[in-house]
Amino acid sequence: MKKFLIYLVLGACPFTVFSQTSFSYYPGYVIFNQKDTLFTKIAIDNKTKNIELSDLYVKVVYLDNQNHLDTAFCDETELIGYSFKRDTVQYNFHKLICQKKEGNKDPIFAWCMVPGYLKLYSYAHEVRIEHINWSASVYQNLNPNGIMHEYSRNKVLNYYFQKGDGELIRIPKNADGSPNKKWLKKFFKDDNTLSGKIGKEINIFDLEQMAREYNALLTGEGSSK
Repeated sequence: MKKFLIYLVLGACPFTVFSQTSFSYYPGYVIFNQKDTLFTKIAIDNKTKNIELSDLYVKVVYLDNQNHLDTAFCDETELIGYSFKRDTVQYNFHKLICQKKEGNKDPIFAWCMVPGYLKLYSYAHEVRIEHINWSASVYQNLNPNGIMHEYSRNKVLNYYFQKGDGELIRIPKNADGSPNKKWLKKFFKDDNTLSGKIGKEINIFDLEQMAREYNALLTGEGSSK
């Protein structure tokens, strides 16, 4: 009888953990791989205070057509994108292929911050930061599975440009994490006026304004080349 109760408790644990997650629901939609759209509500964990550093790049939780919670991961083929509105901001996530490491391309949900011919995307991923334990041996510090091995996890935020349906181009950063001004000026060299503004009228952190001005140029509303 005791063994049966133990198995019952262990079997109920996953459901208990999931049920204890507190969500807020925001109006939005999900787009399936056949481009069918389901207008629904996106469930955001109440612990998520900063969308830019959330897990929304990896997975999305939404209400299916039977009003049940469903989860789709970026490496699955079910969804190609989703969107929701939180407060006054519309968040559009597109499924894209991103080269995270040399020769390794993986699907991600990227947040499209600026739409148009030139799109600005953001993507946050988790990195493992190793720490040295001076009281431990060299083996314990080098062995990732060692009991004394110390590390922490942190989120790294990167930004990408995409022209048309071309590849994602990661915007390089300086040592202090700021966007590389020299690279940005070269990237926008086909618009001399815009390129000249970067670092002056346009702050190097204001990637959204750069993308919007460039798109305005293509529609005849922006600066001239």
